[in-house]
Amino acid sequence: MNLDELLAVFALTNNQAEQSEIMEKILDYFVEVMNIRRSTVMNQLGLVFNQSYSSRFNAPHRYYVAGLLIGFRDRMQDYAGTVAESELIERLAWESERLIYGETRNSDLQGEHDAYLWFQEVNPQYMLTKTWVAIIDSKTCHTCAWLNGTTIPIDQLFLLAGQPIINGRGGEGVYSYIDRQVSIAHPNCRCNVKINVERR
Repeated sequence: MNLDELLAVFALTNNQAEQSEIMEKILDYFVEVMNIRRSTVMNQLGLVFNQSYSSRFNAPHRYYVAGLLIGFRDRMQDYAGTVAESELIERLAWESERLIYGETRNSDLQGEHDAYLWFQEVNPQYMLTKTWVAIIDSKTCHTCAWLNGTTIPIDQLFLLAGQPIINGRGGEGVYSYIDRQVSIAHPNCRCNVKINVERR
């Protein structure tokens, strides 16, 4: 089964053993995306891939994605009882696409971030920062425009759950997603992060 099919079965089955098995396959996919990116960037930086270092980041990432998957499943099962099958299939396809796009990007960005964080840890003569880079056009939300150009040390968070922000509609609000090390403020976010390396 491809990822879309796995998500559909995961979302709609009531068989807990099947759900657990499928969840592990989906988690393995996103962790592998992160590991491939981390390994690629580490090679570019001349670092040796370190399995124990990698494991330090894999467990929190699995936990985070598992929470998203449970929320996705619960929304789909709630929705299933209230709409026609054709509408459910359409909603499931949309939610699956959004989850796959967002978490593939997040896993990729997180893998890159982890590699640079490791680079700084083993090369203390360098100071690394990261800059939020938004695509500024008519689709850009106010939160991303507000964050555009923000530069902070690589080991700090861009966004902290509960912090005051300029919300997507331009008013004052509170950030209600998870803490963010990388430049994804919300589902379908198109922002990126630029890593800056300077000798101390």
